[in-house]
Amino acid sequence: MARGDAARAALGDAIRREEARIRGGRSVSVVARAAGVSREFLHRVLAGGEWAWPQGRQVRPPGARLPDTAVSTLAAYTVDGQQFSLVSYRDSAGGKCVAIDCDGQPGASLCDVEVSDRHPLGAGVTMQTMGRGTAAVYGRAHDSITRIYAVMKNGERVDWPIWDDPGNAQRNFAVITDCQSLADIIGVARTGHGPLKSRRVSLKDHFAIWFRRSPDEQ
Repeated sequence: MARGDAARAALGDAIRREEARIRGGRSVSVVARAAGVSREFLHRVLAGGEWAWPQGRQVRPPGARLPDTAVSTLAAYTVDGQQFSLVSYRDSAGGKCVAIDCDGQPGASLCDVEVSDRHPLGAGVTMQTMGRGTAAVYGRAHDSITRIYAVMKNGERVDWPIWDDPGNAQRNFAVITDCQSLADIIGVARTGHGPLKSRRVSLKDHFAIWFRRSPDEQ
């Protein structure tokens, strides 16, 4: 919650810094769509009523990954000459965390990710925006998830394994690929017994901005 509040406040600050340009250029609707909010909500953001830093009781900072934190490497990948590692650990606040390290540098973590039958995938992303660069989509999978695969723009499907994390008693995954070629990431969730008792969960539906086309493709 603390990370989410801080991220929203930082995004609110960035939007408010561009208030004159947003209002003067009649781009309120464009910015609202890009941020995934309504025009009315964006006006509250510009006024400081939403996505603002708390003025009252401060939330305890989240845990951190310290130099002496015990880290488990679940999987290692080489993509486009870069070395990626799917790692897990307990942060300084006891949170169960998963992250993607790149070329030995610690990556942004997802901690205490909640999954359920209804929402069986909890994911984060490390990638450049607007359809350029390498996408590293990673997170936690519910026990009902039996398969995860990437759908490429040429129609190819590429399976990616789900890794058991004994230290945190959860299942984690990573999909690392060129985001210009990536169309979607699908998780197959078991809903009962038998070959037809399953459903597909699309990460593109939840995080469409990750897969936006670059301006020269639009």
